[in-house]
Amino acid sequence: MRGGAEGRAAGRGRLVLPVLLGAFGVFGLFWGTFAVLLADLSGALDLSPGPLGVALFVGAAASIVAMALLGWTSDRLGRRPFLVVSGGVMGLGVAALAFVDGYAVLLAALILLYAASGLYHPDRADLLRVRAAIAEEDGGTELEAILAEAADRGLVSWLDPLQRTPKPWPPDHPRAHLLRGRSLVLNRQHERAPWLQTPELLDHLLADWKAMIRFNRWLERVP
Repeated sequence: MRGGAEGRAAGRGRLVLPVLLGAFGVFGLFWGTFAVLLADLSGALDLSPGPLGVALFVGAAASIVAMALLGWTSDRLGRRPFLVVSGGVMGLGVAALAFVDGYAVLLAALILLYAASGLYHPDRADLLRVRAAIAEEDGGTELEAILAEAADRGLVSWLDPLQRTPKPWPPDHPRAHLLRGRSLVLNRQHERAPWLQTPELLDHLLADWKAMIRFNRWLERVP
């Protein structure tokens, strides 16, 4: 049973990279064209910046309401159904933009589009499990080695730390700096470079994702 579970986890790990690259590609394409589309729509509807700004504000307000209500609900009922529904709602919002013929339709399309957005915040139970794994000698030292290797490759770990070490761990715990983290994110900020607008960008992104594989696998093993 353990071998089967590890095999399934490894299979999921191999799918992470292509799925994330595909998702970032789709969202990058969409948001890259969204600004141009808004400019075309404002011209076609003869909108000044004021009404257009109000429409965007209404959409943003809809996203805040949706995040608060659906985030609370998804934590209790499971996230997968809400991911499917949000994808469908976002698709409806994009489709509605193609049929905008007035200000009211634009408002409705933006509300649909923004309401499908999301915000992730770690569940407290998940956070406690990660901290428990950090506190253990084997898991904690392994994570320290993973983060050190990631730093050598130019990745930055972001912890959003608490001011004090959370209970029940003592302030002088050897990994107190990790236990104080409210989140744990690896990222890299690329400076402006000629390759950012060339196919070479994909090589750099792949290198970054490969550098994070050990970190992702550590998270998958957290009980």
